[in-house]
Amino acid sequence: MSDLNTVQVYGHLTADADLQKAENGNSVLRFSIATNKVYRNENGELKKTVDFFPFVVFGTYADNVASYLTKGTGVIVSGSLRQHKWEKDGVKRNTMTVSVRRIQIVSTKKKQPEETVEEESFDIVPEMPLIESDNYDDIC
Repeated sequence: MSDLNTVQVYGHLTADADLQKAENGNSVLRFSIATNKVYRNENGELKKTVDFFPFVVFGTYADNVASYLTKGTGVIVSGSLRQHKWEKDGVKRNTMTVSVRRIQIVSTKKKQPEETVEEESFDIVPEMPLIESDNYDDIC
């Protein structure tokens, strides 16, 4: 039986999604989501923290969703964590990203500044199968 590796995040895009083509011609879409947490500290004061999470979408799915993912758009994203390891100048490095399986739009930003329109939630594409590969270079 496989281990469970599922991530679901609700937040807002920090910038327009970046669609690029890999050397092998596959589309790769990257974006980041900010999530807010409001809590009370030990003194009862309200505090707010923001976390930022990186996401990546591959192939035709990336092409299909790119135009919908603009700065400020509220989304629920489902996928799985992927660890990428490499070595640069003798230093081992790694990073974690969320490989996207499904994106649901929950709000969009109007063209007029500082106005957000809440819309009915909708999926912008059907759920896609997760690309399975142990080698990041195989898929992008």
